[in-house]
Amino acid sequence: MIESVFGHPAWRLVSWLPGVTLRWIFNPRRMTSLVEFDVRPRGDPLEFDCGETPYVTLWLTVRNGLPFAVDLDRARVDVWCCSRRLGELWFLDRIRLRAGTAKDLILRGLAGGRYDQFIRQSGPSALCSIQVRAHFESKVGRFVHDTRQLEMIHPGFVNGPGVVAS
Repeated sequence: MIESVFGHPAWRLVSWLPGVTLRWIFNPRRMTSLVEFDVRPRGDPLEFDCGETPYVTLWLTVRNGLPFAVDLDRARVDVWCCSRRLGELWFLDRIRLRAGTAKDLILRGLAGGRYDQFIRQSGPSALCSIQVRAHFESKVGRFVHDTRQLEMIHPGFVNGPGVVAS
């Protein structure tokens, strides 16, 4: 879908306008609606490693639907499972997303406390959800993107006692 929108010549011309002019067209609300977050479509987008040092890994995709580049400054992801907030993962690298492109992000954090309890109690049948708060910068200005909860994520479990790797 993004590729078809940006193939139109008029849309490409918008990216050459100066930032002051673009502010009239692209307010923060509109920019937020044109940047999307999603979990990776194949494999386990959320994985709990129950090894000696337990950690959580999340594969996330961000798509820039704007006609100009934006910089992802930082992002915080809240992880929810079985209606409980387990913790948060942070992405602190600054990356540039060109117009009409998508990038995959890998977020990894130590799985202490609540994650361990969740793994022991719920096991592989649990469903998780995430909520992303990301800070962006562009030539138009700064904006914050808060996603709705991305639900129905089936987590994968690795290295746990009695847990089958997915």
